[in-house]
Amino acid sequence: IHQQQQFGGSVGGPIIKDRLFYFFTYDGFRRTGRVLYSNTSDISLTPSGPTSSTTTITPTQCPATITAAQCVSAIQFLLNVSNSGQEPPARSARQNIFFPRLDWHINQKNDAFVNYNFANFDSTYGYSNNPTFTNSSPTTNGPTSYHERFLIAGLTTQVSDRSVNQVHFQYGRDLETAGANAPGPSIGISSLVTYGMPNALPRVAEPDEHRTQITDVFSTIRGHHSFKFGVAAKF
Repeated sequence: IHQQQQFGGSVGGPIIKDRLFYFFTYDGFRRTGRVLYSNTSDISLTPSGPTSSTTTITPTQCPATITAAQCVSAIQFLLNVSNSGQEPPARSARQNIFFPRLDWHINQKNDAFVNYNFANFDSTYGYSNNPTFTNSSPTTNGPTSYHERFLIAGLTTQVSDRSVNQVHFQYGRDLETAGANAPGPSIGISSLVTYGMPNALPRVAEPDEHRTQITDVFSTIRGHHSFKFGVAAKF
């Protein structure tokens, strides 16, 4: 991790004295760093090693059936996809969480509230979040995003000195996506490098779940006993 920051704050108070109140909180997170790639084979444009070497890839190991230009082009391609000799790619993560809430004292018998939870988390090189990779390529990774939304509201009513009714409403959404750093196909060269978009990418919306729920709970006390009755609907 090259740099990590976390920050936020909260504020709250009355909008209408003794009636309407607000609360708001925010939390932010930022992280930047590098993704390290390494190879167990020596890949270089400088001729070295024996012609029969299986762990050294230089012009010396190129077969006589291809031209020198084709040999150099192939080695340069392997250097590029494996990130050999290049600056490690930058990786970042960004999170934002917002939570506003309102509380309303309607009258002596009714109180209501509503709050909204908003959360976003986005990361480059988030599909595979290992700090280091061996015999792999930046092209096998991709950015990810997680978006969460929850809206909750409720009304509490004092029906009598022994009975209370509570109605709650909730809406939620979970959206997760993953992109790709490069097009497919995914290709693996044994003991050398794997490159190209993985078969599981891209994920446009996996999952993208929505849920709405309404509940109504009636509570009452009779003598030494308390009773609760409720219904719920989900869709």
